[in-house]
Amino acid sequence: MRESLYLLTGARSELDYFLSLYEAAAASGRFEPAFIVSGMHLSRRFGHTVDDIARDGLRIAGRIDNLVEDTDAPAARGKSAGRLLAGLADLLAASPPAYLCFVGDREEALAAAAAGAYLRIPTVHIGAGDQADDGNVDNPVRHAASKLAHLHMAFTERSAARVRALGEEPWRVHVTGAPGLDRLAGEPEIGDRELFAAIGFDPGDAPFALVIQHPILSDLERARADMEATLEALARVGCPAFVSAPNSDAGHRAVFAAIEEATRTNPRLFHYPNLPRPLFVNLFRRAAVLVGNSSAGLIEAPFLGVPAVNVGLRQRGREHGESVIFVDGDADAIEAALRRAMFDPDFRALAARAGSPYGDGQAGRRIHDILAGVEDRARLLFKRHVDAADREGERR
Repeated sequence: MRESLYLLTGARSELDYFLSLYEAAAASGRFEPAFIVSGMHLSRRFGHTVDDIARDGLRIAGRIDNLVEDTDAPAARGKSAGRLLAGLADLLAASPPAYLCFVGDREEALAAAAAGAYLRIPTVHIGAGDQADDGNVDNPVRHAASKLAHLHMAFTERSAARVRALGEEPWRVHVTGAPGLDRLAGEPEIGDRELFAAIGFDPGDAPFALVIQHPILSDLERARADMEATLEALARVGCPAFVSAPNSDAGHRAVFAAIEEATRTNPRLFHYPNLPRPLFVNLFRRAAVLVGNSSAGLIEAPFLGVPAVNVGLRQRGREHGESVIFVDGDADAIEAALRRAMFDPDFRALAARAGSPYGDGQAGRRIHDILAGVEDRARLLFKRHVDAADREGERR
């Protein structure tokens, strides 16, 4: 009999980190994977991407409508996390899975880890141990979730070392690579005409930018100014640009406002709330540059050989390859970085060969095999803290 494997997702970006694991689990016959859908997936403002999940034939175990949308103040995210925890407690108590998997550093991670700990359901933290020196709440949330979780899937050895330094037992920590890479290479190719017709905007033969930029709590007052600087720099370069909606973090309304104002005056900007995965991957492959502050610039873009320009404080200090340029939220600096990334042949050659430090595109299968290989789940639930002195003794 198949065991349930639940995957909690609150955003399209999280969903992408689960798809290869879902496919591996469905193919193996060991688990019956299903999504718990929450947050931005159920919001019309953010594209109501639960429709995409259902349209793709992916199993949905439950829906938790937790996103506070009447304000984008910092308190809204805390309230959303509380609602999600309450909804998870009810769902998991009624139908406990073999594992509950979650990704990264958003409120979904904290709620899932807490729910699993209290209900004694093994939780799996995908993306454990990553760290940016940007002062954002996501960093301590990620590490707090790791202290509650039972298994840790780190993208790199440096991240795995951070999890062990938190006092986690080494046998719980695995280096798998980032599963967000897994479908990038395997996604079927779509021709230019079909792709741009489906999206609704054709950049012609000009090199174009892909823009993904979010607010950050530790630099909230610059959310709009940084977005405006990015859009001004793109206007100066004169390139077409596909501009994604921001995430639901505090400050997102200011980012939306900057995008909406710029698209009214610059016909070379195309704003979209969400793109289906096949369209997004094919658009990403063709982009001359990814600009903004998304983790995709550090993780996925180098895997595709696409240069990235990271704007502002978000993602500073996070592990990255040579093809990422970090700049302040200043239009002059962003413009210079864009011109280098898009038109400097030496830099573009470097980006094409640099590769991603986040893996080889096989992470989903590795995570599945780790979960399937656990022989004693009761041991998973009995957590102990390993002091630094104990870790030193183990190495000896």
